[in-house]
Amino acid sequence: MKLVDEKNYNIYNKVYNSLKDAHNYPNTNLVRLAKWYLNKKGKILDYGFGYGENSIFLANNGFSVFSGEISKKIIKYAKKKSKIKSKKKINFFYIDKKTKLLPFKDNYFDHIICLGVIQYLGNQENTKNLLLEFSRCLKKNGKIIISTFGPQNTFIKRSKRVSKNTYIFKGLEKFHKKTNLEYKLFIPETKKNFMNFFPKKINITEVGSWGNDYCGINGLHYVALGKKIEK
Repeated sequence: MKLVDEKNYNIYNKVYNSLKDAHNYPNTNLVRLAKWYLNKKGKILDYGFGYGENSIFLANNGFSVFSGEISKKIIKYAKKKSKIKSKKKINFFYIDKKTKLLPFKDNYFDHIICLGVIQYLGNQENTKNLLLEFSRCLKKNGKIIISTFGPQNTFIKRSKRVSKNTYIFKGLEKFHKKTNLEYKLFIPETKKNFMNFFPKKINITEVGSWGNDYCGINGLHYVALGKKIEK
């Protein structure tokens, strides 16, 4: 059982090491959803927290935040930033390339978010393994927000389709011109297809989308909203 694609893991660490994508504001869609959808405060997992702004936003809005990433450098960076910007302590943890299980007990979280991460898991098996782990760690009626590249995303348009849901991207991305990238991307090709990614205990109530389309970049992401159900 694996939770990462090792090659993608190594390449994305190179992107993180440059700190070129560091930003100062949370995802605006998450800001809206935290108010509309995550109406219960509690423990929340921010899996693949990026540069930490979403985690800081959640902490400042009353959530008890647990944040995981694949880069020790980024964790150090986010810890330093959170000490300045966060009103509450954020619990950071490292995702090793050999990680097989999340370091949490069953039914631990009230909510889980994972934004712009699962496309880099590379294949169906890794994706299903991670989503099963999310299901295990989520409380009954706990809510989940998962976003991933959609088929119109510029990354996908510039990639080669090698099989259903699977694409290979090779080249220089607009904002990483000095870093040669090669990703194996596993994405849903339709909204209905996205719903099939999830285990039975996660009831996906809606699949929508968000993103930009300007300056030569289409940032389409599908977003799945759901909650854990148990009989």
